[in-house]
Amino acid sequence: MSSRYPRPLDARSQITRKVPTITAHFFAFWFAYIITRPLGASYADWLGVPQSLGGLNYGRGTVAVGLTIAIIAWVGFLWVTEVDVERGAAAAAGTPSPAFSDGA
Repeated sequence: MSSRYPRPLDARSQITRKVPTITAHFFAFWFAYIITRPLGASYADWLGVPQSLGGLNYGRGTVAVGLTIAIIAWVGFLWVTEVDVERGAAAAAGTPSPAFSDGA
């Protein structure tokens, strides 16, 4: 008897195999966020505050617009060139996922 859905034991083993990867990605994201946020804020403050406070006095609005343009340009560059895409690591489009195999 063949079933379209995985047996409960199979589903549980699929979940337990993915949990370490999910938690690793979760902690990696939050570690990077916590580390880079104060660093970025410090540079933005340094560029935007008056010289009397130790900054370069470009103005906070100018810094915000400039960094926004720089981020959009960088994301656009990555989108067009796809230099950040790993080739060969992902399955081809249309390939069925092993999570939905019937074990046959």
